[in-house]
Amino acid sequence: MQTSYCRVLRELLGIAGKILDLYTLLVEPAMGYLRHRESIASLQGPPLCYEECLALEDLLSNVKGSKVCIVGPLGGFNYEECDVIGAPEGGAGHLIALGVKPLYVTGDLDVELKTLDIILEATRIFLIHIHSDNIERVLAYGVRCRTTRVVYTSQVPTTTCTLPLGGFTDGDRAVIIAMLAGAREIRILGYNFKEPSYSHKSIALRDESKIVKLKLAARMIEESARILGYTATWRHDVLTLLKVEDHPSMTPTRL
Repeated sequence: MQTSYCRVLRELLGIAGKILDLYTLLVEPAMGYLRHRESIASLQGPPLCYEECLALEDLLSNVKGSKVCIVGPLGGFNYEECDVIGAPEGGAGHLIALGVKPLYVTGDLDVELKTLDIILEATRIFLIHIHSDNIERVLAYGVRCRTTRVVYTSQVPTTTCTLPLGGFTDGDRAVIIAMLAGAREIRILGYNFKEPSYSHKSIALRDESKIVKLKLAARMIEESARILGYTATWRHDVLTLLKVEDHPSMTPTRL
């Protein structure tokens, strides 16, 4: 992997390596995804890391030590106390409609093109997840994404400059990247881990597997927090993660 000149990518890879097994242990058995298909998908990421390195430097310089709010599709909260705002694709539209521009958005390009263009215009960093079911979208929409800083992510280790987060859904990936980047506090707002929201899609059929995915997303957040040294507290449907200072798990693994 071409990471020798990208310190921040090496640092994130070292920390993310501590939680990659969660996807294997929790998601693969439940969803039956084939590992080799995810590995093939991850290879669609960029072979060189220059632009990704700049985007990650920007991300870390803003997130580290900050209070980060991750806003889901339900919205409805006061964001003035947040130092940094991140969101999955499903929550980004709500924020942008209120005139709030998130620092970063996580997604797999599973939105209408008009919505995608609005997100790209309003956010500074877009973390695009590559998995076995969206390779065609990534290849087709890649040109549109050149207007903003882009980081590609995956669920499994890869030999490209794609960042393997170990996350599963857009929502838990938005939270996990804040933990990997060293946020002091993370507030998870506008999420319902029991009932799917399709507000960002023009057509969506109710799918019982979505409920399973939400439960897995919540589990991924809680287990990642435990491994990465964050306490997790639920209060009035808001999950708050607080960083435990000097937790040994935040020391990057040597690569």
